[in-house]
Amino acid sequence: MRIFVYIWIALLTIASCSEKKVPAPADLLSVERFADILRDVRLLEGAYATKYNRVDSSQYKIGAYYERLFADHSITKEQYMSSYSYYMNDPKKMMAIEDLILTKVTAMQVEQDSLNRINHLNMTDTLVVDSVKIDSTKKAPVLEIKRKNS
Repeated sequence: MRIFVYIWIALLTIASCSEKKVPAPADLLSVERFADILRDVRLLEGAYATKYNRVDSSQYKIGAYYERLFADHSITKEQYMSSYSYYMNDPKKMMAIEDLILTKVTAMQVEQDSLNRINHLNMTDTLVVDSVKIDSTKKAPVLEIKRKNS
């Protein structure tokens, strides 16, 4: 009897691991568009969790923020959820989406780091320039710098 139970458990395990093809919803978001939206959802949840500690138990509800995010992307919550369910049932596509999100977030970080460096350089610059003129009528261009009145 014990062997029968082990065989039954093994068969159920094998059957549950088989690939089940979920049909694509009619309003399925493209991989690129879904990656953009999922990136924004994760950034929203990260910012929200940083401010209010937990997304699921905060006294401030996150639902309004989701609604705004979906409206900004011109989609509905149902469209997002059906696309999310579809892609979660296809591990290869979901991994491709995760890689795409990582690439996008990395690009955002590089851009922000560049802006931070530029802002830092501007703050440490002691020369405040109102305007710069280049006189190209002379043999060598002359650079005229006017300082702002402090």
